[in-house]
Amino acid sequence: MALLPFSDDQASELMSALDPEIRERSMHVVQPSGTIESGGDAMVGVLEGLPGLRWLAWLARRVDLVRGAVAWAYFAVATRRDLFSRLVPNRPAPVRRP
Repeated sequence: MALLPFSDDQASELMSALDPEIRERSMHVVQPSGTIESGGDAMVGVLEGLPGLRWLAWLARRVDLVRGAVAWAYFAVATRRDLFSRLVPNRPAPVRRP
């Protein structure tokens, strides 16, 4: 799994199909196939890349109630970005290239 900040040229290229306003509204995952997932669906994509939580991603892809719970958790955090940003050190974002 790669991790790229929005300001990264490669991230901009991968998400060029998205309207800039949509791009800034939530997080996105670009699958190897080129499919772009956003918001709660992107969180499922992140879970697929985390060895201990792949089972949850597998379940979320198959059970709407689980997918909804993952989406709710994502939006519960995303709508409180101001609060959570105070807990994150103010330094450059980590980058992990594909």
